[in-house]
Amino acid sequence: MIFSKERWNDGQELNKHIRVSSSITFEKMYAPLKNAFELFIAPLLGEELTEDLINYYQNLVTLQPSDPAPSGTEESSEEKQKKFVLLAQRANALLAYWYDYTEISLFIGNNGINRTESDSMKTPYKYQEQELKAGFKEKGFNALDNLLLWLEKNIDDFPHFKDSANYTLLKKSIVRCTDDVHNYYFINKTGKNGCRFKRVCCSIRKNRQTQGLPN
Repeated sequence: MIFSKERWNDGQELNKHIRVSSSITFEKMYAPLKNAFELFIAPLLGEELTEDLINYYQNLVTLQPSDPAPSGTEESSEEKQKKFVLLAQRANALLAYWYDYTEISLFIGNNGINRTESDSMKTPYKYQEQELKAGFKEKGFNALDNLLLWLEKNIDDFPHFKDSANYTLLKKSIVRCTDDVHNYYFINKTGKNGCRFKRVCCSIRKNRQTQGLPN
């Protein structure tokens, strides 16, 4: 996990990535964040790099974003570790809200399952829910895409990424990233989309195998 009760601070740890109320508790979000981390972040990074990520999160004194380094100045190892954690946290948070959206929106207790409402707060309209959930998905997979691109740009600082199965597979492919797809086919009207790119990769590999070409 790259979120914790110790650093939750009334939801401020999550609020860096998604605008949430200070009343949201770590206990409420623990399962969704853990699910998204284990389903999307860990498999993408591989076992060794995931362990590195967790160690960085636990050992860094602060995760507050720093000012950009002056032009021509190399970022310190600590700053790059912090950036790695923050990029992963953003993807983790967005995908948690997408994947477990319904459970987060409901109250599950001894009396069954209920929607949480009050006189001052009402549930959103159906179209608002659909747009919100679609936005979490789109932004979440784009965040994964940005994480991978950043790791590749800083690969000398993260050797376990170089050894990961995901990076090894992409290096062998003739279509390695969203940019390669965008050169020939527009896959998203609002920007580059890592979700659609992952689907395209499967089709590309299958097509090349059918033709007897290397992946």
